[in-house]
Amino acid sequence: MALAADAPKEFLFTENETNNERLFQAASASPYVKDGVGRYLIGRESGAVNPALSGTKAALHYESFAAGETWTVRLRLAKDAEVPDAEFDRVFAQRQAEADAFYATVQPESLAGTP
Repeated sequence: MALAADAPKEFLFTENETNNERLFQAASASPYVKDGVGRYLIGRESGAVNPALSGTKAALHYESFAAGETWTVRLRLAKDAEVPDAEFDRVFAQRQAEADAFYATVQPESLAGTP
């Protein structure tokens, strides 16, 4: 299973493990610990994320955008890491319709039409 996404600047991976060195002054199980993404983006620590692009925690790095600007990012779990294609919009609309149909059966009438 792979995460496909519309053109991120880069994919970032770490392990979802506590940074024992920082918190407890003890050895960490991996050099790529859960605070690695923040250390990479904020602290500019290039060695904080796994260069092999693997791990149990992942993030997509997108560049900043201007105030008031809107972006749409399409993400999809897929068998291979292809960029979401034209099927994406059809499948998304189908899943949204399925969710709407389900919630129509459990949502009280008094809440209908409330965003």
